[in-house]
Amino acid sequence: MKKIFFLIFIIIFATVSVEAQQNRKKQQKEGLRKIEELEKIRLIENLNLSEENAIRFFSRRNDHQDKIREMNNQIQDLLLEMKSEIDDGKTSNLKKLTDDYLKMNSAIQKERENFILSLSDILTQEQVAKFLIFQKKFRDEIQELLLKNRKKERRQFQE
Repeated sequence: MKKIFFLIFIIIFATVSVEAQQNRKKQQKEGLRKIEELEKIRLIENLNLSEENAIRFFSRRNDHQDKIREMNNQIQDLLLEMKSEIDDGKTSNLKKLTDDYLKMNSAIQKERENFILSLSDILTQEQVAKFLIFQKKFRDEIQELLLKNRKKERRQFQE
């Protein structure tokens, strides 16, 4: 009887844990979506984009972000492969993996440069400059908010 009760408890606990993780992921995705929407609205305002230019700009920007996301996934895969090699005591492939990592980082930088240069047919040079400034400021603001939120959560957890 105790074994059955214990087994039921384990199953319920595992189910609750999985649901909590799924809810956290949903909340994170929803939060990210809201941040992206806020960023779009503020970009349209800061750059004073017409509807046509906003559509063209965000279409190009979405393509760019997809490429960057894919390259970041490849970098993540390379890092996992490096870790696996190190954990397994293999070092023969580390040079190639490191070189691939550096090439991928260079490719990301090149993609960013190409994106900025490609905006000249949509934005004025002043708008491009405003976009670059906005990007930096917006990321800094979001990062600061996230850090404050984490500190707040830690304090609440400790109390």
